[in-house]
Amino acid sequence: MKIAVVSHKEAEFPKLKNYIPFFVGKNANDLAEKYHGLTDNADDNIAEKNPYYSELTALYWLWKNDTSDIKGLVHYRRYFIVKNHLLNDEEIKQILAQKDKMIVGQRYTKNLKRMNVQESYEKYHFGRDLVAVKKYISEFFPTYLPSFEHIMDSHSFHPMNMMIAQRENYDNYCEWLFQILMNCDIDMEEVKKRPPFQQRVFGYLSERLLDVWIEANHIETIELETLQTNHPNSKHNRVNRFVEQRVMRTQKAVDKAKRIAHGVQK
Repeated sequence: MKIAVVSHKEAEFPKLKNYIPFFVGKNANDLAEKYHGLTDNADDNIAEKNPYYSELTALYWLWKNDTSDIKGLVHYRRYFIVKNHLLNDEEIKQILAQKDKMIVGQRYTKNLKRMNVQESYEKYHFGRDLVAVKKYISEFFPTYLPSFEHIMDSHSFHPMNMMIAQRENYDNYCEWLFQILMNCDIDMEEVKKRPPFQQRVFGYLSERLLDVWIEANHIETIELETLQTNHPNSKHNRVNRFVEQRVMRTQKAVDKAKRIAHGVQK
């Protein structure tokens, strides 16, 4: 199992089994050396596309270079939580024991009460990019078109490109997704002239495409709450305390088990 905690800068990372700091961007190598993590610029990679693909360069790297039985992606500032703690590897294995399941975050519904997904994308991004994606799907993945149209007409989606899945589902999703993103007719010279946050076009598109693939492939989604650790409201800014307390409780349990095993009850 490998869960990439994607970051482009220094951060606090959970000390949980199978959660690996994964760095993208221009400082990736230095950060990976400091935090003993991985980078998106090794082996088979698309690291040069990071300004336009955002965390998808990490998603791609895991697809192409990792053969773990379970693979996933979270953010340095966003984690899946369950029962008031960060989702751990045993819980992941239990959830994904059945083949066609995928762990995702809770559905995004903000600003979507009066607009559907397509209208929202057209308002906040560049609608012509969505047109290019639909055209490609129509030509090369026509069986996905009904799901694409259904999701575009819906009023929620799973955001942030965060997901955990068995290798087969993870890799199949990536193969489908990156074929679309890398081949649809989007003018990159025009994209490079946009404001920096709007240049992350493929990351925005993939947030909407995940649900298309899920629906078309009849995947059951397990929606988990997401802890956002850098929210300006202090009640959300609790990752250090949260992680430290979790690690402390785990260590205490391990120490207690060792004492019992050696016949010491205190």
